[in-house]
Amino acid sequence: MAQIKVGDITPRNQYTSAASQTAFTYAFPIFTDADIKVYVGTTLKTLTTDYTVSGAGDDNGGTVTLVTGATTGDIITILRDMPVQRTSDYQTNGDFLADTVNDDFDKLVMMAQQNESELSRKLGLQLDDEDATMTLPLKDTRATKLMGFDSNGDVAVSGSTMAEIESAVLVTKTVTTGGAVTDAANIIYDQGGTGSVSRTVENKLQE
Repeated sequence: MAQIKVGDITPRNQYTSAASQTAFTYAFPIFTDADIKVYVGTTLKTLTTDYTVSGAGDDNGGTVTLVTGATTGDIITILRDMPVQRTSDYQTNGDFLADTVNDDFDKLVMMAQQNESELSRKLGLQLDDEDATMTLPLKDTRATKLMGFDSNGDVAVSGSTMAEIESAVLVTKTVTTGGAVTDAANIIYDQGGTGSVSRTVENKLQE
């Protein structure tokens, strides 16, 4: 196995392609070519068929080479995506080899870096923020609703459905172009928008 030094890095690189560009570097270590995923735009590419990899086992990464050159302005994303698994198993009274142990610890750090990279791209509280409830309501409760935050900064969902909110927005546009305020408010209720969103829109129309 390769002897790799794993630095404090983010295992993800992204580029805007030039015309017909094929070579793109990745600045993080991997063990095998299959430890990398490559996207062109939002399309996941296939190893060997769409690209090749060099530099597996090197501390500083290597190069991804596309089989077909990219188009000007294409967004090329390269990220490490090792399987989160353990394939080694130390045996009682068996060999305890430094190479094997080092590889196992390296893989643990790499997996942790993958998790950290993904988490940093998700919605979440900042470290210095106050505690808040970020748990989503149950699926049946949040279905067809809009997500937002209540007066405490906790996650909340709208009382009205997206369809009801869209209807209210359409009515607001009608009023803006000359419809009667009272009639528009009644239309909102006739269309089934009976939650807080409808009342808010009605109040807005009357301002």
